[in-house]
Amino acid sequence: MKYLIVLFCLYYFMPLTSQGQGTKGGQAVYLFTHVRDTTNRAQVYEEILLLQFTSNASLYRNYSKYYDDSLFNDNMAKAKAGLPVQVSSEPIRVKKSTIEQLMYQFDADKSYFIHPWVGETLVIENPIEKIQWTLGDSSIVIGGLSCYKASGNFKGRTYDVWYCPDYPVKAGPWKLNGLPGLIVEATDRTRTVSFKLSAIYSNNMARLELPALHKKITKAKFNSLIEDLKQNPNGYINAAMNGLAAPGAGTNTSISVNTNPSATARVKNKINNPLELAE
Repeated sequence: MKYLIVLFCLYYFMPLTSQGQGTKGGQAVYLFTHVRDTTNRAQVYEEILLLQFTSNASLYRNYSKYYDDSLFNDNMAKAKAGLPVQVSSEPIRVKKSTIEQLMYQFDADKSYFIHPWVGETLVIENPIEKIQWTLGDSSIVIGGLSCYKASGNFKGRTYDVWYCPDYPVKAGPWKLNGLPGLIVEATDRTRTVSFKLSAIYSNNMARLELPALHKKITKAKFNSLIEDLKQNPNGYINAAMNGLAAPGAGTNTSISVNTNPSATARVKNKINNPLELAE
């Protein structure tokens, strides 16, 4: 029910078309769909994701979590001021979803994988992965936005995308980036992965920045932390909460960790078609 309410708000209170020409920033909401098991194509994973962008940066995250965090912060501010807060009588239903965030700083050529951890926020910094796009001649109007076609290979898939130069930013959903306009829609040629814009509006956003309190680590170190947590979850969490060294910390053992926000929400369904394929 909560998911349906969010969708209703997106389609009726956040118009798809907006004044994009010359915009300094905005927010775009995408519906991400992914057929994770090609032997059961009727089972489609869906998630609503938010892309906040400025002229030279972007931040990609789960929309529902952003909405819940915003509501929580607003209620906390009201409570401190002695004002009534918004209380829902609807039972809370936890839906597994992406908890990680992706930030891009295009001028600095840097990307940041942001992951909440036990009592802190971890950040992995990398250069932006470039996509060699082929710009096409085709054009189309999507929700009032004038869009142009491009194609490119990325993470083992070929994507056909539509981008809008009226939003002159290099940003797009997930890790798709580098076009002369905001990516409005992207579909891979197997038709098992798609990102489609649901709503967009412009605003003069403040700078997008990393969390004020965060720790930068390497991917190898992150893998090691994941392995330590798997080996002794209770001991790890208790040690971390008490400010002690986590059991097994410093081990050389590592595992492969999928650091892409759109694919890490775990479900019980079989996955034989991961978002990132071998190239």
